[in-house]
Amino acid sequence: MVRVDVGSLFDEQKKNLAEKIKPGMSEEEQKALLLSAEDYARRVDGALDVVARECDCAVVNAAAILRLPETGGASGIPDMTWRVKELLSGGR
Repeated sequence: MVRVDVGSLFDEQKKNLAEKIKPGMSEEEQKALLLSAEDYARRVDGALDVVARECDCAVVNAAAILRLPETGGASGIPDMTWRVKELLSGGR
């Protein structure tokens, strides 16, 4: 089992999209932004599939974890958020 901070991924994307919103956007520009958000969600889903295949294990949203031991983050559930980000940026 590994964990991924899915919330942080979408928070970053939300920030990126907010920076692209500007007054007076045309309907076409608004649609393109919406399609970009939908594409990102599909890419995240695909990256999660890749991580699950790579580790041959379950991928859990970090938000589902209620408590971790206070021993320096050694939870026994590795954080693979970095790998999902790498895949989203085109890394292999």
